[in-house]
Amino acid sequence: MQILQFDSRDMELISQQHRAVQEFGIALGLNVQITADRLRSVLEGAHRASEGYYTLKHAEQWNTDFDFPQDAIDADETLWHQCSKDLTTICKVKQARLAHNRLSVKRVLHAFGPLGTKYPKMLHADFMILMDFAANGITPLFADDFVPQSSNPPPLRARYLTLKHTVNFLLYKQHQDGTVLLLSKPNAETIPGIHLSPQHQADSKGKQEGRVIGDLSGQHDPSYTPLNGTTLSKPALRSLISTTWGEIKHPTVDQLVLMVLTAVDIHGWSNLLLWKKDLKGAFNLLNYNPAYCRLFAFLLSDDMVMIHLAGLFGWIGMPHAFQVLTRSLQAMCSHIISG
Repeated sequence: MQILQFDSRDMELISQQHRAVQEFGIALGLNVQITADRLRSVLEGAHRASEGYYTLKHAEQWNTDFDFPQDAIDADETLWHQCSKDLTTICKVKQARLAHNRLSVKRVLHAFGPLGTKYPKMLHADFMILMDFAANGITPLFADDFVPQSSNPPPLRARYLTLKHTVNFLLYKQHQDGTVLLLSKPNAETIPGIHLSPQHQADSKGKQEGRVIGDLSGQHDPSYTPLNGTTLSKPALRSLISTTWGEIKHPTVDQLVLMVLTAVDIHGWSNLLLWKKDLKGAFNLLNYNPAYCRLFAFLLSDDMVMIHLAGLFGWIGMPHAFQVLTRSLQAMCSHIISG
């Protein structure tokens, strides 16, 4: 809902809160005079930024003619035959090519020590899970009623068909990074236990092309058994995932503000520096267990199938699996960074 109108009515709304803002600044010890005009400028800027939300219409116009290059398809099909059409083997080969910038046993031991005791706040359970992820990749958890489905897969999503050129281009970028495998549908359907899910896309703030996600919930097709669990089995699956890899607990806004104010009390406003570090690719930095990549296969246009070798958005277990890495990094950072 748009609160500001970008006209004289904005000043009426701002003037009502101006005094409260000034008092808040004084309470924080800020020696800054905040004018109503300055408030209006900042708020309107924030509103404009929040309005930068793109939709299907924008994504459709972003890339209208992309098709997967034949040489990319041929390269994976050739590797497919070289590996005797064994998916686990081909996944290991492709994952090995990514070893220079992936989680590894050597890196985990170097970072956290041979027993995972280098940093006091590092949980032993998290250390053991990280070692398993590094050695074997993430082994997905699934519900008791899950049945891999290769024959009669759910139809392609209408949104994907509308945006197939845009979505396929984004997926091709992942292929260039080496984190996915492209196969023809006839070849993919011969893989024992393969599970085909429909590809999907979601709007994204600030990105005209949106972002690609895997539809692993299958809510549009009740006859389909999704990897994320059915309506009946999903609660138990969520509980199993949380028990196995731990709950996700993010700091609240109140906690973050109190952390800043505590640092101010110790160091003063003029000595305070706030910074942010992002892990590029996030979920995509963690490999799946090669023996289970068959569960992360997506039917695409033109009778193509894409199989993911590393984490993707859309799988119910990925946030919890990645949270193990997050907690481990927090244990490290809280020890080596003062604040």
